[in-house]
Amino acid sequence: MRSVLSRTVSVGANATNTIYYCAPAKPNSSCCETGLAIYFGGDIQDGEKAMRENLRSKDFANYCLENAARKVSECFPQSHVMVVRPAAMVHGGTFR
Repeated sequence: MRSVLSRTVSVGANATNTIYYCAPAKPNSSCCETGLAIYFGGDIQDGEKAMRENLRSKDFANYCLENAARKVSECFPQSHVMVVRPAAMVHGGTFR
């Protein structure tokens, strides 16, 4: 299973986004051939731990943001992959 790193990034006075990162699976020697894929999660997507602990999303934990990063990395093996978890969620688990 591919390794996924996560970092919290400040995006305002009281807001942070979490970035999930996968390095290229097949890195090239030329930086010009390496890409960047950025994915913004869906309505119920969250980190795996949070999804497994939430009654509304635990059945969908396989679609967590870490696994999304891995899947995007499979589709773009020569790219750096960044998956963004928005700073806040609103009514019923929808991000804003």
